[in-house]
Amino acid sequence: MFLLPYRRFSIETDLPPGEVLTSIQAATEPERWAGSFWTQRRQLRFSGRVTGNSFDLTRSIDYRNSFCPHIQGSVEPTPGGARLVGTMKLHDVVAVFMLAFLAITGSIAVAVIPPGLAAGGLDSDSLIPLVMFGAGIVMTVGAFAFEAPKSLEALASLVRASRADMR
Repeated sequence: MFLLPYRRFSIETDLPPGEVLTSIQAATEPERWAGSFWTQRRQLRFSGRVTGNSFDLTRSIDYRNSFCPHIQGSVEPTPGGARLVGTMKLHDVVAVFMLAFLAITGSIAVAVIPPGLAAGGLDSDSLIPLVMFGAGIVMTVGAFAFEAPKSLEALASLVRASRADMR
């Protein structure tokens, strides 16, 4: 989707599925609430959980970025090892907030700009909702696009990937 970024990924590895899951589990700490962010550094590469053959992770970073991809995937056996398949998307709370923000600013822009054009011109105040709408899209897509390749690389290096792609 254009307004809310979303990426599919696939990672191939020569490791067996059990070893892949063990590696991911060993590099994953339980999720923490925001308050604990300020009290100590994160020690492991990811936070989240591994359940059965699936995982639900976020890359651990030492700075705040609400647009850091939320990684959901599973490990599938292949003849020569394993394949990790899944998606990267915004955290649900961030997605809901951004949809509400874009809906409100977009609605205000649609309500203000056409009457201003019909009246013969727009003043600079009339463009504020449109600028905020555009800035919301650029901020969301840009911050996610900045973090997504880093998350894929961290996961791929963890499982000694022979191939990793994102689409």
